[in-house]
Amino acid sequence: MIIEQQQILTTQNLAALFVGLDLSSTLHGQLEEMAMQCIRWICRRLQRNIDQWHDRLIMLKNTASTWRQMVFFLAVLPARSVAEFLH
Repeated sequence: MIIEQQQILTTQNLAALFVGLDLSSTLHGQLEEMAMQCIRWICRRLQRNIDQWHDRLIMLKNTASTWRQMVFFLAVLPARSVAEFLH
């Protein structure tokens, strides 16, 4: 349970990888599009009609993970880019 909570809070260590591999320079021009891909995926996923409770639980878990990734991508973008994304 503690490991699962830590993974949720760190988005599967995305921040550590981002810094450790110096991905800010590599992905600089792609982060806004990556955030857009996340929100598109979330919107498509949430429109599905899923009847089975376990399948719905998995969908919600994956959606929450994607949401956290999107928030991370937005957090490392300049304020202007975030404002454009939110618009």
